[in-house]
Amino acid sequence: MRKLASFLRDDDGAVTVDWVVLTALICSLCGLVFYILGYAPVNLATQIGGVISSVKIVP
Repeated sequence: MRKLASFLRDDDGAVTVDWVVLTALICSLCGLVFYILGYAPVNLATQIGGVISSVKIVP
C-alpha cells in the first residue's frame, strides 16, 4: 500500500508528459509552417546559393 501511495504522490511522470506534449506541439507547428509556406524557402535558398557560388573572388 505504501508503494501505491508513493507512486501517486510522485510527479516525475507528469513532468515527462508535459515535455512530450510540448515537443509534439513544436514539431506540429514546424510542420504546419512548412506546409503553409511550401517549398518557397527551399527555392529561395537554392537561388541564393547559386548567386553566392557564381561570385568570383579576386585575390
